Amino acid sequence: MFVSIIGYSSLIDLTITLNVSKHNILADNQHAFRRHRSCESQLILTTNDLAKHLDSNVIMDLVVLDFSKAFDVIPHQRLLRKLDFYGILSTRNDGFPVS
Repeated sequence: MFVSIIGYSSLIDLTITLNVSKHNILADNQHAFRRHRSCESQLILTTNDLAKHLDSNVIMDLVVLDFSKAFDVIPHQRLLRKLDFYGILSTRNDGFPVS
């Protein structure tokens, strides 16, 4: 059972990744949850931009947002409708999500 859950999770991840790429949903500067990009790669680019602007005496503003609780307050039915709209998730009659 544990192996099948891992396999199902990988299938969901692959389906989401393919649909997000197909529909060009994410901005190019989105790093988290993307293949060959990470939060660390975003941090490196941001640090590089900050250092470059500081060296050039350019004024720069930085806004940091914490979305860690985002899924605690998002209307889940609305999220499921959006996933279905992009072809990432559809639901069978028994309510079990399938790709």
